[in-house]
Amino acid sequence: MDISIGDINGIDIAKQIRNIDKKVRIIYVTNYSNYQNFAFSVRAFGYVTKPYSNNTIYKQIDDVLTYNEDQREKPNATFITREGIKTLNLEDICYFEYIDSHTKIVTVNNKFNISKTISSILEEFKDYGFAIPHKSFVLNYLYVSRFEGYNVILTNGAEIPLSQKRAVDYKKGLHEYLKNNFNLIASAKVSLLI
Repeated sequence: MDISIGDINGIDIAKQIRNIDKKVRIIYVTNYSNYQNFAFSVRAFGYVTKPYSNNTIYKQIDDVLTYNEDQREKPNATFITREGIKTLNLEDICYFEYIDSHTKIVTVNNKFNISKTISSILEEFKDYGFAIPHKSFVLNYLYVSRFEGYNVILTNGAEIPLSQKRAVDYKKGLHEYLKNNFNLIASAKVSLLI
């Protein structure tokens, strides 16, 4: 936003924006170097004076994206496991596997055992990027690296079977997830080689 926008003052506009949305990031790009105190009184994220380089603008946008990512609330879930009560960040869960009459949770760093069915897990977490490639697994799309035949290869090297009857829907769901969650995936620094 500029400080001077025709007959309107950019500081007054920011005050109106703040009445509606306290979280929006405002960056001023202006010829007026003496309005910085006013800009920061409306909690401006940045203040760039003209003339400016494209790199200056790119840096401001990168800063906003990084800040927004750091502020993003990460969803957690609490499980009653054989190892005790565990609260896990959903982004840290690679997959769930039903094996030997229980379900194993495989995270980035640990494994836990719970007494839930795969279908109940899918129902609970499908809105968070989890899907079922095979009747015994629920995978987190964040950790899918590639497909090899009827196997899903995860970024940690695990090979998960992909049932033929679920393959088309699973891949379609993955592509939809990637399209809608590009920033999340980029921030997670996950290698997606599909």
